[in-house]
Amino acid sequence: MQASTLRLLEAAHFTSPQALALAEAIETEVNAAQVVTVPILESKVHEIGARFDRMDLRVAQMETHLAEMETRILHKVTTLGFTGAGLMLTGTGLIITSVFFIVLHFKN
Repeated sequence: MQASTLRLLEAAHFTSPQALALAEAIETEVNAAQVVTVPILESKVHEIGARFDRMDLRVAQMETHLAEMETRILHKVTTLGFTGAGLMLTGTGLIITSVFFIVLHFKN
């Protein structure tokens, strides 16, 4: 509690015990309200921005990894001759073929 707070309350003709009790009550309420200051809010916004940056990087890495996997699967599928069976290796066909290949791969 600030001495200036007590002086203000005493100047308003509160007795010292009344001023002290009132100042403590106000301080308790302000602390309980968990007031967010601008610097605290800015630091939290910065923290969230950094998290999004890390997530963007991880998503980009995952996309690269998936593209590499897709290329390897497409190579394996064409090497094994699945293209001659009339499968369409784009879009949904590639996904179905990829899942089929992965299931067979893990079974063996």
